[in-house]
Amino acid sequence: MSKEIKTYRKHVFVCCTEGCCGARGGEAVYQALRAEFSERKITDVLVTRTQCLGLCPEAGATVAVYPDGVWYVVSKVEEGTEIARQHLIAGHPVTRLLSQEISLEAQRKGAGHVEKACNCAQ
Repeated sequence: MSKEIKTYRKHVFVCCTEGCCGARGGEAVYQALRAEFSERKITDVLVTRTQCLGLCPEAGATVAVYPDGVWYVVSKVEEGTEIARQHLIAGHPVTRLLSQEISLEAQRKGAGHVEKACNCAQ
């Protein structure tokens, strides 16, 4: 008997590295995103707690949305909720929260690169 494989429309990665993004709100953002989708009974978005994603913002936590290739810097729980509602539910990225250091679209065009390395101990 084969088991059905669950598929997701979006996959959200939230950096929760201790002493880095985790200390700057990553865990709270992760919990807020999960709560938002649970309340709305949305089951086609997977939210995953991760360790270092390789880019440490000076403030806030790194949040990456795939398959969109969109990277955010999130400083407040409310911003995480905004990303859930505007980007993941309504389909419109929150441009004011986009990471200025990495963008998959910019990389595809040959213009994007990460200028600073991760500052965490991971």
